[in-house]
Amino acid sequence: MTTALLWFSGTGNSLATAQFLQKNLSGKTELFRIPLDDSFVMTEYEKIIFVFPVYAWGYPRIVGKLIESLKLPHNPFTAAVVTYGGGAGNTLEFTKKKFEKSGLHLDAGFQIHLPENYPPFGGAPKAEKIKELLDSAPDSLKEIALKIDKKEKEFPKVGWFSSLFGPLAYWFFAEMGLPRAGKKFSVNDACTSCGICYQICPVDNIKMEAGRPTFGSKCEQCFGCFHWCPVSAIQYGKTEKQTRYHHPDVKLSSFIRRKNHSL
Repeated sequence: MTTALLWFSGTGNSLATAQFLQKNLSGKTELFRIPLDDSFVMTEYEKIIFVFPVYAWGYPRIVGKLIESLKLPHNPFTAAVVTYGGGAGNTLEFTKKKFEKSGLHLDAGFQIHLPENYPPFGGAPKAEKIKELLDSAPDSLKEIALKIDKKEKEFPKVGWFSSLFGPLAYWFFAEMGLPRAGKKFSVNDACTSCGICYQICPVDNIKMEAGRPTFGSKCEQCFGCFHWCPVSAIQYGKTEKQTRYHHPDVKLSSFIRRKNHSL
């Protein structure tokens, strides 16, 4: 029995979730980062599990593009495991419909509450709340792993409010918010020109000019650059006093996409 865990993450919540599932699912389980490279051959897997954060009660745009491009010549069991801070809303139902529009099927959906990290909504909570969420996650994830092993087909119930306003919230985020997101970033004098932000951006939206990062128009709002900056130099509006967060069980090296030699 082989399982592929396809993950997308900015601050590590979804990567830590994927890593935990890898250790707790039965059989051979492999991790693949989104966007995928040539190491992923979909016909080799009996189960394909997508792990990603909730963005505006929807999926990250980069995950949606992957779903659109997937071709599944066989019939694997598919599931989505989403991590959320403020609320998951109708994300899983929305994702299921995205699969169907792409000629695919999503068999199951699960959600796990982890620390919020979205700067426009205030960023990460206090240390006590972070600890509470991280301590409670393993039990929930063990239950999810058991259900995936059994190929249980289930989705959480969604309230009418989420069903009605979720698509509108996501449309506003994807069509109105993302194209303008890059313009809201700034860098203060604490910047050391380390280039970490440049190296980890999942869509190559950051360039280094005169030793400082500049931001383009392809931002996914994963805020990896914001939270992984070692000196908190990157700001998104007035965020100087916000707590920076990345999951304590993941390493920065897992997010590096580009070498530092071109800085």
